Amino acid sequence: MDEDFYIEGEEKFGAISSHFYNLSKVIPVFRRYNKFVLGDLVSYKVTKVLDIGCGTGNMLLSFSKLNRSASYLGIDPSGEMIKIAIAKARKMGLTGNTEFKQGSSRMIPSESKFEMIYVSMSFHHWKQRNESITYLMNFLKPQGTLNIYELQPQTAFYKRIANSHTMSEEKFTEIGRELNLNSSIKKDKEFIRCSYTQKTE
Repeated sequence: MDEDFYIEGEEKFGAISSHFYNLSKVIPVFRRYNKFVLGDLVSYKVTKVLDIGCGTGNMLLSFSKLNRSASYLGIDPSGEMIKIAIAKARKMGLTGNTEFKQGSSRMIPSESKFEMIYVSMSFHHWKQRNESITYLMNFLKPQGTLNIYELQPQTAFYKRIANSHTMSEEKFTEIGRELNLNSSIKKDKEFIRCSYTQKTE
């Protein structure tokens, strides 16, 4: 069933790769990344949040644990990822305000509007970025924000092998210009966040 949520060329995650992905939180660079993203997320006052490409739910559950008054929906095209995320939510006692469903940036299994939609380290996988962003903006409440978090390109030779899994400020700005959206950038040495909002007249 997973293939219904992927398009040709996008990386797919099955049972084995999903469990491997779940272990990435112990890798130092990802621990620093998680701190960067979570620190930024909790600075927003939100009551309804959508995580696109939530994976095994690490980030969304951490966010939910820190702000239990909000409601959270995490979606991912991988059924195996979703199974792991649901099990984690049950174990952490967060099923009351946090749920996970199969879906994608082109197929949101909800009719709700969100104050924040965010994407954490999955945007670089998307093959139809502009089309997906345009679609997602329809699920934002007025003045809502679409936040995209990624690794920045690295210059050190040994890090260049990972640059296909990164996004640059220039690319984010270009996308915003093409879609006529406001874009705001936050970054540090390794990580970057781009916020897209609708332009007002």
